[in-house]
Amino acid sequence: MNELERQNQRFRSIINKKENELLDNDIILNDQLRNLLASVEQEERVTTLNRAKRSQDMLNEVSQILLFVGGTSVLIVLFFLFLIIRDVSRSQQYRIQLEEAKSFTESLMRRRERFMATITHDLRSPLNTVLGYTELIGKTSLSTKQEHYLGHLKKKFRLYTSFSK
Repeated sequence: MNELERQNQRFRSIINKKENELLDNDIILNDQLRNLLASVEQEERVTTLNRAKRSQDMLNEVSQILLFVGGTSVLIVLFFLFLIIRDVSRSQQYRIQLEEAKSFTESLMRRRERFMATITHDLRSPLNTVLGYTELIGKTSLSTKQEHYLGHLKKKFRLYTSFSK
Protein backbone atom coordinates (compact mmCIF):
# COMPACT_ATOMS: atom_id res chain seq x y z
CA MET A 1 0.00 0.00 0.00
CA ASN A 2 2.91 2.38 0.69
CA GLU A 3 4.23 1.97 -2.82
CA LEU A 4 0.82 2.89 -4.24
CA GLU A 5 0.65 5.95 -2.05
CA ARG A 6 4.11 7.07 -3.16
CA GLN A 7 3.21 6.56 -6.81
CA ASN A 8 -0.01 8.47 -6.27
CA GLN A 9 1.94 11.25 -4.56
CA ARG A 10 4.44 11.40 -7.47
CA PHE A 11 1.59 11.48 -9.97
CA ARG A 12 -0.07 14.38 -8.11
CA SER A 13 3.24 16.19 -7.93
CA ILE A 14 3.70 15.83 -11.70
CA ILE A 15 0.12 17.02 -12.28
CA ASN A 16 0.64 20.06 -10.03
CA LYS A 17 3.88 20.89 -11.82
CA LYS A 18 2.14 20.68 -15.22
CA GLU A 19 -0.72 22.88 -13.94
CA ASN A 20 1.77 25.50 -12.78
CA GLU A 21 3.55 25.40 -16.14
CA LEU A 22 0.21 25.90 -17.92
CA LEU A 23 -0.63 28.84 -15.65
CA ASP A 24 2.76 30.40 -16.37
CA ASN A 25 2.25 29.91 -20.11
CA ASP A 26 -1.20 31.49 -19.81
CA ILE A 27 0.30 34.58 -18.17
CA ILE A 28 2.96 34.85 -20.87
CA LEU A 29 0.40 34.52 -23.65
CA ASN A 30 -1.84 37.14 -22.06
CA ASP A 31 1.10 39.54 -21.79
CA GLN A 32 2.03 38.97 -25.43
CA LEU A 33 -1.57 39.51 -26.54
CA ARG A 34 -1.82 42.70 -24.49
CA ASN A 35 1.42 43.98 -26.04
CA LEU A 36 0.22 43.13 -29.54
CA LEU A 37 -3.07 44.94 -29.01
CA ALA A 38 -1.23 47.97 -27.65
CA SER A 39 1.06 48.10 -30.68
CA VAL A 40 -1.87 47.83 -33.10
CA GLU A 41 -3.66 50.63 -31.30
CA GLN A 42 -0.51 52.77 -31.33
CA GLU A 43 -0.06 52.22 -35.07
CA GLU A 44 -3.68 53.24 -35.65
CA ARG A 45 -3.15 56.42 -33.61
CA VAL A 46 0.00 57.32 -35.55
CA THR A 47 -1.74 56.72 -38.88
CA THR A 48 -4.70 58.87 -37.87
CA LEU A 49 -2.44 61.65 -36.61
CA ASN A 50 -0.42 61.59 -39.84
CA ARG A 51 -3.58 61.87 -41.91
CA ALA A 52 -4.82 64.76 -39.80
CA LYS A 53 -1.45 66.51 -40.13
CA ARG A 54 -1.46 66.09 -43.92
CA SER A 55 -4.99 67.49 -44.06
CA GLN A 56 -3.99 70.45 -41.89
CA ASP A 57 -0.91 71.09 -44.06
CA MET A 58 -3.05 71.01 -47.17
CA LEU A 59 -5.52 73.42 -45.56
CA ASN A 60 -2.67 75.79 -44.61
CA GLU A 61 -1.29 75.64 -48.15
CA VAL A 62 -4.68 76.42 -49.67
CA SER A 63 -5.16 79.29 -47.22
CA GLN A 64 -1.79 80.80 -48.15
CA ILE A 65 -2.55 80.52 -51.87
CA LEU A 66 -5.93 82.19 -51.39
CA LEU A 67 -4.38 85.06 -49.39
CA PHE A 68 -1.73 85.62 -52.04
CA VAL A 69 -4.25 85.56 -54.86
CA GLY A 70 -6.59 87.90 -52.95
CA GLY A 71 -3.83 90.47 -52.27
CA THR A 72 -2.62 90.41 -55.85
CA SER A 73 -6.12 90.70 -57.30
CA VAL A 74 -6.84 93.86 -55.26
CA LEU A 75 -3.74 95.63 -56.68
CA ILE A 76 -4.00 94.58 -60.34
CA VAL A 77 -7.57 93.38 -60.93
CA LEU A 78 -7.85 94.20 -64.60
CA PHE A 79 -4.39 93.06 -65.64
CA PHE A 80 -4.45 89.70 -63.92
CA LEU A 81 -8.10 88.79 -64.51
CA PHE A 82 -7.14 85.66 -66.43
CA LEU A 83 -4.71 84.60 -63.67
CA ILE A 84 -7.35 85.16 -61.01
CA ILE A 85 -9.84 82.96 -62.83
CA ARG A 86 -7.21 80.26 -63.17
CA ASP A 87 -6.26 80.51 -59.47
CA VAL A 88 -9.91 80.37 -58.44
CA SER A 89 -10.37 77.18 -60.43
CA ARG A 90 -7.26 75.75 -58.75
CA SER A 91 -8.57 76.66 -55.34
CA GLN A 92 -11.84 74.93 -56.22
CA GLN A 93 -9.86 71.81 -57.09
CA TYR A 94 -7.96 72.08 -53.81
CA ARG A 95 -11.18 72.58 -51.90
CA ILE A 96 -12.77 69.57 -53.59
CA GLN A 97 -9.68 67.49 -52.85
CA LEU A 98 -9.68 68.72 -49.27
CA GLU A 99 -13.38 67.88 -48.86
CA GLU A 100 -12.80 64.45 -50.35
CA ALA A 101 -9.86 63.88 -48.02
CA LYS A 102 -11.92 65.11 -45.07
CA SER A 103 -14.88 62.88 -45.92
CA PHE A 104 -12.51 59.94 -46.43
CA THR A 105 -10.89 60.59 -43.05
CA GLU A 106 -14.27 60.92 -41.37
CA SER A 107 -15.51 57.69 -42.95
CA LEU A 108 -12.35 55.91 -41.76
CA MET A 109 -12.91 57.24 -38.25
CA ARG A 110 -16.56 56.06 -38.30
CA ARG A 111 -15.48 52.62 -39.53
CA ARG A 112 -12.80 52.44 -36.85
CA GLU A 113 -15.31 53.40 -34.14
CA ARG A 114 -17.80 50.78 -35.38
CA PHE A 115 -15.02 48.20 -35.51
CA MET A 116 -13.84 49.01 -31.99
CA ALA A 117 -17.44 48.95 -30.69
CA THR A 118 -18.03 45.57 -32.31
CA ILE A 119 -14.79 44.12 -30.95
CA THR A 120 -15.49 45.48 -27.47
CA HIS A 121 -19.05 44.15 -27.48
CA ASP A 122 -18.03 40.78 -28.87
CA LEU A 123 -15.41 40.38 -26.15
CA ARG A 124 -17.28 41.84 -23.20
CA SER A 125 -20.56 39.97 -23.59
CA PRO A 126 -19.16 36.45 -23.15
CA LEU A 127 -16.56 37.61 -20.64
CA ASN A 128 -19.23 39.28 -18.50
CA THR A 129 -21.19 36.01 -18.55
CA VAL A 130 -18.12 34.08 -17.41
CA LEU A 131 -17.44 36.75 -14.76
CA GLY A 132 -21.01 36.42 -13.48
CA TYR A 133 -20.69 32.66 -13.17
CA THR A 134 -17.33 33.13 -11.48
CA GLU A 135 -18.96 35.36 -8.86
CA LEU A 136 -21.71 32.76 -8.35
CA ILE A 137 -19.15 29.96 -7.93
CA GLY A 138 -17.28 32.13 -5.44
CA LYS A 139 -20.37 32.21 -3.21
CA THR A 140 -20.40 28.41 -2.88
CA SER A 141 -18.21 26.32 -0.62
CA LEU A 142 -14.98 25.48 -2.40
CA SER A 143 -11.84 23.53 -1.67
CA THR A 144 -8.57 25.39 -1.24
CA LYS A 145 -7.44 24.39 -4.70
CA GLN A 146 -10.72 25.54 -6.23
CA GLU A 147 -10.45 28.88 -4.38
CA HIS A 148 -6.91 29.22 -5.75
CA TYR A 149 -8.13 28.67 -9.31
CA LEU A 150 -11.08 31.01 -8.78
CA GLY A 151 -8.70 33.66 -7.44
CA HIS A 152 -6.54 33.37 -10.57
CA LEU A 153 -9.62 33.61 -12.78
CA LYS A 154 -10.86 36.75 -11.01
CA LYS A 155 -7.36 38.26 -11.23
CA LYS A 156 -7.33 37.66 -15.01
CA PHE A 157 -10.74 39.32 -15.36
CA ARG A 158 -9.60 42.34 -13.36
CA LEU A 159 -6.54 42.65 -15.60
CA TYR A 160 -8.68 42.39 -18.73
CA THR A 161 -11.31 44.88 -17.57
CA SER A 162 -8.67 47.41 -16.50
CA PHE A 163 -6.90 46.96 -19.86
CA SER A 164 -10.03 47.22 -22.01
CA LYS A 165 -11.23 50.52 -20.52
